[in-house]
Amino acid sequence: MRQLFNILLFSAAFLFWACPALAQGTGLSLTMTTQADANRLTVTVLAKNSGTKALFNLAPVLEIPKQAIKTAPLAALEPGASHSFIFFLSRARIPGPGRYTAIFKIKYEDGKKNSYCAVHGGLFATKPSLETDIKISAGDVLVDGRTILSLMIENSGQRARDLEIELVAPCGLIVEKPRRMALFMPGQQAEFEFALSNQSWPPSSKLPVFAVVRFNEDYTANAAMAKAMVSVADRYEPWFMRLTKLWLILAISLCVFAIIHGVVLARKRRAAKKALKVF
Repeated sequence: MRQLFNILLFSAAFLFWACPALAQGTGLSLTMTTQADANRLTVTVLAKNSGTKALFNLAPVLEIPKQAIKTAPLAALEPGASHSFIFFLSRARIPGPGRYTAIFKIKYEDGKKNSYCAVHGGLFATKPSLETDIKISAGDVLVDGRTILSLMIENSGQRARDLEIELVAPCGLIVEKPRRMALFMPGQQAEFEFALSNQSWPPSSKLPVFAVVRFNEDYTANAAMAKAMVSVADRYEPWFMRLTKLWLILAISLCVFAIIHGVVLARKRRAAKKALKVF
């Protein structure tokens, strides 16, 4: 019995040590500023590690119409630290007069080699005083299983518009049919639904997504954008449910111990019987 007690005590201590600590998380917050004219475009993205652990192998890319621009990666970003990723485009690479989307995407890893991807969006204009009749809004949602995020789009102008509608989300957050095409008549207002599901983000994560509308207005490229926050549901799961493999190992160990203990007892009983026969 003393040996059994020692095994149980060791197993309990091991399970307590292996239980994952609460409030561990990695997060990357992003802010974007753009400066554009007919001759030059500068996009600056400030990345801040808002988590409690260092992030590694940060690989950024900026997407503008028909271009994907990379800049120098960052080996590590410590908790609380910030880093600016700066993209310069000369006149030859800037799109023609209009308003365009700038989508920033960055892949990174935590200390356990888990991969993540964050996104941020903004607009830049290479034509001054460019206005639009297209209005877009998006509501925040809580993702718990398959969840619907709704976009409201309105054409308040006097002309019909062919719209390209896209919901840009970080990898690990799956969007069904992220890109749509629609013809909006003057004064039309409509709601679009996008189905979301979480594939890899941990509970309580808060993820920005960006609803983008691209179109031509008076033969000039134009765009509108809205931001929404997606929160991943914080499902309560007892720690012992996350340690199924450890419980299985413990159960097998106890079974093996019980078998060995039974064999030892049986041998002692046989030896005792033989000793009685001798006497």
